[in-house]
Amino acid sequence: MDDDTIEYFFDNVDSFYAGNYKLDDVLNRPYSTEEDVQRITTQYIRFLTRYQQQFLKSSVEFAQVAYKLIDSKLCLDFSTVVLGHILNNHALVSQDITELLVSYSLLLYAGKDEPRWMNYILLESIHKRRNRLFSKIVTEVRLDLLDTLLINHFLDLVEETRGDSDESFNYDVIRLIMVLNEQYMMSGLNENLVLDVLSKRMGISDTFSANLIFMLNRSNDTCVQMLILKLLYGIFTTPTLYEYFYTNDLYVLVDITLRELCDLGDTKESQTLRLRPYKKQETYKTLNSLLNPGMQRKVNSTTKRIVNRIIENWWEKLCGYYNDNVDSPNLSHNSTLSSCSSSSGPSTPNDVDEISVIIPRKDVIARKTNITEIKEKKKSSLLSSGLLALTWTLLFFFLGSYLITESWTWGYRGKWTNINNYIPRQELIFTDAELAQYDGTDRTKPIYLAIDGDVYDVSQGAGWYGKGGSYHHFAGKDAARAYVTGCFEDHLTHDVRGLTSDQLKGLDHWKKFYDSSHKYHKVGRVLHDPIPEDAPIPKPCKTAVGQKP
Repeated sequence: MDDDTIEYFFDNVDSFYAGNYKLDDVLNRPYSTEEDVQRITTQYIRFLTRYQQQFLKSSVEFAQVAYKLIDSKLCLDFSTVVLGHILNNHALVSQDITELLVSYSLLLYAGKDEPRWMNYILLESIHKRRNRLFSKIVTEVRLDLLDTLLINHFLDLVEETRGDSDESFNYDVIRLIMVLNEQYMMSGLNENLVLDVLSKRMGISDTFSANLIFMLNRSNDTCVQMLILKLLYGIFTTPTLYEYFYTNDLYVLVDITLRELCDLGDTKESQTLRLRPYKKQETYKTLNSLLNPGMQRKVNSTTKRIVNRIIENWWEKLCGYYNDNVDSPNLSHNSTLSSCSSSSGPSTPNDVDEISVIIPRKDVIARKTNITEIKEKKKSSLLSSGLLALTWTLLFFFLGSYLITESWTWGYRGKWTNINNYIPRQELIFTDAELAQYDGTDRTKPIYLAIDGDVYDVSQGAGWYGKGGSYHHFAGKDAARAYVTGCFEDHLTHDVRGLTSDQLKGLDHWKKFYDSSHKYHKVGRVLHDPIPEDAPIPKPCKTAVGQKP
């Protein structure tokens, strides 16, 4: 029973030390492993924390309970375990003020009593903080030093520490994995070991995927959020990881995305150009060129009216600055720009019969060139618009498919959407002994199974076909008979003699299942030794499990 669920009542300090629940009773509990020592240490600290306000008010009282721990057989046998546990699991992580007071008081008395313990406490604290600092400042690594074993080890650590009360280590390992993923993305290499390993751990890295969504939901660190989004991008753009997240996790991810988009706030109007106008002189030239007949182009009255309005209502504030600091440019052979006026704006030039204007040959050639360029730009614009429309159509097609059918292809999962059908592979030939080496016990090798002579790679289903999985008995062998008889003890053999026509159809169904699977693919054939003619046909078993044809 947890001591925190029991309430004790003491009349005074003496009864606290000598009552029915003595401090010695906690420290004298039986122990045999480091886990027992850590559990007893935690119980002792919790007991002191609970009654600190009543019975641990002076330094004398603190010294008494501290030396009781230091002199106990528990601390003498496992001094480093006790002190390390107090430091790492209470002093450095607790948010409770009373627990911090008790923890640091115990460490202080232990360090004063034995100098080597003080050195150990300081070194342990520095080591832990240094490791956490290293995981935060590391930005570049030599990718050639990484391998799948190391990435698998990191992911295993995430799964093994999911139940720890202190979740900081679990999250630090996840951050390290995300940093490694970013390094692969920044390197420009075609391979990404993080995504490759995740593809082979479908169904056995649930803690990693769940905590990834949790960190995105709770983290206020922009850097961490960007690392998570980069990893999510890699997962969602890798075909083998399309089904990595559970549907509920995807629902949560959509909620987070909508929340973050709504939290961006209203777009504020940018007023920078009002204070620092961009290309003032070029803008002024362009406006006046539309009013100057010397430009040899026809400008309709509507355009002139709009230009006048712009100069009057918008350019007026900068007109004085322009006249004081910039010489008015001459935009025609015999005319100058009109002066600015705060009341009526620049004067409008007199009308000119533009038909009578003689245009030089070079201007005609230049005009033809401009017309050709405009046509080419229109063609390019039409092509760009078409590509953009096609992109949006495809996007809505796949997004609508996923929202309605929870698949990207409107529920179709035939051979045309199976990427394995487009990857050329050399067919491998196995003997029974060679095939047995790929049964999932060696994590460095893929997992193969055979059915009626055809060998399939089922590594993406390692959670089911790997060691300890529900279907591990099929891995590394051709157990065709067991697929249709359900005898998983006696019929793990390729001998299909004596099967009924319905059972043979069921066997053909299983082969089609693996052939059309998006997770598994065929890698070759297994050559069996001939079955002796006088060998008996396997007998039906009583423990058969019904199989769906």
